[in-house]
Amino acid sequence: MNAILRRMLPELLEVAPKNCVYVIVTNPCDVLTVIGQEVTGLPPERIFASGTVLDTSRLRWKLAQRGSVDLERARLHRRRARRHRVPHWSRATIGTVPILDWQPLDGQPKFTVDELDRIAVDVRDAAYTVIPGKGATNYAIGLSSARIVEAILGDQHAVMPVSAGAERLPGRRRRCPLGALPSSTAAAPDRSSRRPSRPTSSHSSTAPPTP
Repeated sequence: MNAILRRMLPELLEVAPKNCVYVIVTNPCDVLTVIGQEVTGLPPERIFASGTVLDTSRLRWKLAQRGSVDLERARLHRRRARRHRVPHWSRATIGTVPILDWQPLDGQPKFTVDELDRIAVDVRDAAYTVIPGKGATNYAIGLSSARIVEAILGDQHAVMPVSAGAERLPGRRRRCPLGALPSSTAAAPDRSSRRPSRPTSSHSSTAPPTP
């Protein structure tokens, strides 16, 4: 994929509009984000990857179901560290209530740390559950990618956990993908190249997943 991207992007630059925004939708998306920016010379607001938008959507959906609330009330995002997706539990809320303090409206008990760990594993392994049944997870990544593109074309300023390369940071020798850093990966992708897709501590806003 590295070689394909390095060959493809220069050709795209020749024919694409000058203000085109590139969204990378393949793995390893964090690494390919950095490669894409190095090959094209484009800033983070012009080329980034889907990050953990899909994983975050799945996780929020499961939390909303368990918490007996609509999807928009479940707020958190997942960070990517190498091959692992790490839920940002300390920032997870339902409405404004920390996830462990939330009392489900249907009378179920509150969330426990062990239960959250099980939910995280279920979400992490979701693809391995779907693939044996239907052969691929194409609908889910298609939906999450469409959500990213919708936010860009509509200038919605939606906050999403995309992989947008970070410039040199203290203690680091080269640029790194935000998704591989221990800080927040959330960013607000947007159609205008004048407005940076910068990291933020806000919670993500993504669409519900479809397997």
